[in-house]
Amino acid sequence: MLIAVIEQGSFAKAAEQRLTSVAQASKLIARLENELGVQLLHRSTRSLRTTEIGQAYYLQVKQLMAEFDELEVSVKNQSQTPSGRIKISVPSSFGVNQLSHALVDFAQLYPEIELDVSFTDRLVNVIDEGFDLAIRIGSLKDSNLIARHLLDIQILLVAAPSYLQKVQLPEHPQDLLEHQCIIDRNFKEPELWRFNRVQSPDQQEVVQIQGRIHFANTEACHTAALAGLGICRMPAFICGQSLKTKQLIPLMPNYRIKSSGLYAVYPPSRHLANKVRRLIDFLKSYYQSRPEWDFIDSE
Repeated sequence: MLIAVIEQGSFAKAAEQRLTSVAQASKLIARLENELGVQLLHRSTRSLRTTEIGQAYYLQVKQLMAEFDELEVSVKNQSQTPSGRIKISVPSSFGVNQLSHALVDFAQLYPEIELDVSFTDRLVNVIDEGFDLAIRIGSLKDSNLIARHLLDIQILLVAAPSYLQKVQLPEHPQDLLEHQCIIDRNFKEPELWRFNRVQSPDQQEVVQIQGRIHFANTEACHTAALAGLGICRMPAFICGQSLKTKQLIPLMPNYRIKSSGLYAVYPPSRHLANKVRRLIDFLKSYYQSRPEWDFIDSE
């Protein structure tokens, strides 16, 4: 009743809103003041306003009620079977090669959920284009979206044996200037390759790469590398299997390329839809263990 009286600005309007009498509303406020031992409202024939402590009490009660409402919605969401359509945007190469397997498993687990997935390397406007969720790789631009980290993706330097047989193996980042390199334009800085020493990870070396092959598709870069056209910087989810079968060889073991984060991003919402929350939690759990496509040097 206190919140209604304060927000309506009068006992009469509050009583009307709560379908009770003015006398009953006044009685309830008086009882609350007696229980608390403080005056919450200044009353006069012309005005009604909160005391200092009354205003503080009102704000805290409002916050507690909002938190209770949020908790109630969350509990109801958890108890309900998730259903409805989820519109998702995912990067082409990762989506087709890897994420699709996770989405198939999710669809089998939740038969009431419909998945509408766009495989595109275009940076979609999640809010304006009506997406519930987008999967992003790499550093995220500042935005009003919420991001949840799913895993880190290894980035490796690789080449085919057919290429390496004709050249001297690079041991240092600067050696790459003497090599044919395949440039993937999906990277934020396609021609700037950054390396950190394994023994001195805080020391970074940057090389301005040149090459005659520039592809804006990671799978095409993988194909070019397999054909022996040069050295390529490539995510493990694309080249992991080729490394295990020795079709590609990892290079420069004394250096590492910074991994790229995989994120689920979604519009801010006080109550995230149960179906979207379930998918994000599922993906986080799905990638919790080391992905099978990760490359381990000792293998």
